[in-house]
Amino acid sequence: VADGRFFGQSGYPTMNMGPDEIRFFLQPHADLESLGREKRRVPVGQNGWGTFCGTAKPLGALFIVDRRPAASEDDRIDITRLSQQQALMALISHSFGARLADALGRTPQRLDLLAQLVKNVPVCRLSYPSGFEKLARVRNAVEAYVAGL
Repeated sequence: VADGRFFGQSGYPTMNMGPDEIRFFLQPHADLESLGREKRRVPVGQNGWGTFCGTAKPLGALFIVDRRPAASEDDRIDITRLSQQQALMALISHSFGARLADALGRTPQRLDLLAQLVKNVPVCRLSYPSGFEKLARVRNAVEAYVAGL
């Protein structure tokens, strides 16, 4: 948080991909670092795949992802803004730091931060059909939604 605005920053410039994702996006993968089983580490950005932004950027919106199974015949892409109460509950249930915050005695601060976040940043449910070939439509829908905020 800076000057009352919320910012987000990417983590590490890598992605973990399974064989289906690698085949669709990258093709050959023999030179990718193995993560055990079938997953591979894919470097992102300089000397890797795609681009990576290592600087904090203002949050335009947060999306709770709800991907429908490939067998579903529902091809719609729905973006629904959650109420502040729904958003807070969704962020609490989807955050992974709850036990650590509790162990450090930081649960009240964490909840205060999340409450401020949902007051200042739209939190939406993004429901979309499964399938790599549909991702461009999903990206376009998200970009259009954020541009309209």
